[in-house]
Amino acid sequence: MTRQIGKPFKKGEGGRPVGAKNRFTSLKDAFLEAFEKIGGTKELAEWGQKPQNRAQFYQMIAKMLPNKQEVTGADDGPVELKVKWED
Repeated sequence: MTRQIGKPFKKGEGGRPVGAKNRFTSLKDAFLEAFEKIGGTKELAEWGQKPQNRAQFYQMIAKMLPNKQEVTGADDGPVELKVKWED
């Protein structure tokens, strides 16, 4: 029996068993567990504060952000952005 691409499985045919985690969820859980074992947020912050790691730290953050973000101002107009730097 050949299944057409884009057609859902029929009940009782193929797919993961009910309640089974997919591989990505299992991998994510493993990484989170390893993250906590090596020091968690505190250790990551200390690593990211080192000048030699700063660029890599920001690259990792950028990869976790959404690729596309749509923002509009009041009444669907342009967004006004004010930036102020303080030392």
